[in-house]
Amino acid sequence: MKTIVTYIAGTRRVILFAVSLLLLSPLFVAGGEQVHAISPTTPTVGHTNVFINRSHTTTDGSLTGFTGTWYNHGGALKIAPDGTATFDARAYRWCGPGVPTPCDTMKNNLITDGIHMNILFNHTQGSTIYGHIMSATTHDSGFLVTLALNHNNTATLTEEKSSPSHLNEIVCNLQAPPGTCGA
Repeated sequence: MKTIVTYIAGTRRVILFAVSLLLLSPLFVAGGEQVHAISPTTPTVGHTNVFINRSHTTTDGSLTGFTGTWYNHGGALKIAPDGTATFDARAYRWCGPGVPTPCDTMKNNLITDGIHMNILFNHTQGSTIYGHIMSATTHDSGFLVTLALNHNNTATLTEEKSSPSHLNEIVCNLQAPPGTCGA
């Protein structure tokens, strides 16, 4: 199902600003807790934080710069503070007789994305987080996936080359300049 973030991506700065405030509002009521962000300019090369095992998630705050919603023209990646994540995207082919999955559907003018992945990110190294695809409509379960922070509030979502889908997607967070990751 298309998320509102995907539709907001191509709108004016005013709407992006309002949505950013809504998403950041929990930080303002966090009770003064210290927040550590990892960004491409933070000198963390060679630093590794292991915060999740494959069966249970716990964080030490090292995911702060990665959590939230990342989007591009056809999809959205949502990363929770505990390292669990979903990636939903258009398959760009309509379901029908003889059409293999993944494929998109439409009901009442609402497109339901054909690609859905449940991901568990289990460690960080520098400005990259690493994880595994736990389940997917693309038959990619078990494959490794990374999200590497770039400049300009973008990141690269990559899946290992031997996977059926082999993701290599540029995604933006809500602070990226309008139009950076598509409409």
